[in-house]
Amino acid sequence: MDLKLKGKCAIVTGAGSGIGKAIAAKLLEEGARVMMCGRDAAKLDDTVAALGAGDRVRRCIADVGNAGDVALLVQETVAAFGRLD
Repeated sequence: MDLKLKGKCAIVTGAGSGIGKAIAAKLLEEGARVMMCGRDAAKLDDTVAALGAGDRVRRCIADVGNAGDVALLVQETVAAFGRLD
């Protein structure tokens, strides 16, 4: 498998279901580390468990319509992975 995104770090919003979940899965498949963002903790937890990516995936409860939540999301991503691409 060619890990085109190995070492990269991304934030995926709406990652608890649908397109966001699919994007997170594809980024992880390509080797990226992913901070999954959403408003529903249970959905995010289920998705993190289903993806089974270990230390390459984290989740943050945030509403991207709230500037404070977005700042926290970026802060938590950098704290977890050391960077954001």
